[in-house]
Amino acid sequence: MPQFLLKVNRPMKNSFIIKNIRRALLKQLIFPVLLLIAAMAALIKIPRANFLSPRPLNSKSHYENFYNRALPYVTVSVSGLQYTGCNYVVNGRTEGYYYYTLTDGFCQYYLLDNRDISSPGGEALPPLNLSGRLIEMTESEYEAVLYEMAEGLDWTVPSLRKMTAPYAVSTLPYPVYLTVLFHLLAYGCLFLSLTDILCSLYYIWEPHRSPTFRYLGSFGEIRTLLPKVEIEMKHVSIAKSGNIYLTPGYIVNVDTVRSLILPLKSVVWVYYHSRRLALPGLSRFHFRMSYTLHIMADDGRTYDFTGKKKEDLDYIIASLEERDTGILLGYSEENRRLAREILKSIRGQKGRKTG
Repeated sequence: MPQFLLKVNRPMKNSFIIKNIRRALLKQLIFPVLLLIAAMAALIKIPRANFLSPRPLNSKSHYENFYNRALPYVTVSVSGLQYTGCNYVVNGRTEGYYYYTLTDGFCQYYLLDNRDISSPGGEALPPLNLSGRLIEMTESEYEAVLYEMAEGLDWTVPSLRKMTAPYAVSTLPYPVYLTVLFHLLAYGCLFLSLTDILCSLYYIWEPHRSPTFRYLGSFGEIRTLLPKVEIEMKHVSIAKSGNIYLTPGYIVNVDTVRSLILPLKSVVWVYYHSRRLALPGLSRFHFRMSYTLHIMADDGRTYDFTGKKKEDLDYIIASLEERDTGILLGYSEENRRLAREILKSIRGQKGRKTG
């Protein structure tokens, strides 16, 4: 292999690989930022689960003054509950009954679970200690309650509207676990997005610590090796196809998904495979081929370069074959067996050195 005298004092800030990494990281920030915004919006919109510490209410207070969508769970002691004549019906099934109390000329509403009421109507209910949610009724629910109550009391709906408000303490069962689950999902998305954003910002600030150079760093100082890699890419490149570069000492993938630099002396096996991807919006008979280059290194890890063109990969493999690098090329069971033997031999040599 020819030897090259390389000047390596060029600062990393002028590196086009570094610039490419920063561009890719900036693009990758879009999704976590959107996820962060969505998670924060969800946490604002989803009521906080205060079911473990419900707020105490006074039955003589006006409930509209205490309505808080973020803190819906309440407790209240109430007496003199009267049936409004209106039922809460879901899909033709009665799930609860609307009751009311009249205190100082003002009506308060209560939506009681049907399992707690044997037969609505008749005498007032005995004093109860209720635990549930303070809810705001929809306009249609409110109108139905007013209408039924006015019919039963021989009043008018406008008169009742002046002495009521569309709020009620509901004891109907509520799927608390869904609120907890949504909170966990929102906080999980918040944590993941913040982690991703912070990692990307860190790698933008310190690109030489990014995953692109994680493997290369085991062969020396990144700030020293990177200029060598770029000089080889620009001046003594053996082959370039698409965004894959092959130089006397390295194979380099430079793209917006995953940039990677691997020394050729560390490569054991190179092959690729294809898969069919259905085109969106078209029938199952319309598809395109996607190719992935697999590079197995001497540490046993396999690095994948996805979304490549077949002609680019064929050209890179042909260029490696022409140089007689000793790298296993192409997929076959024989190459798989040889790769395992090579890795086993490398591990054995390392074991003897450490021993």
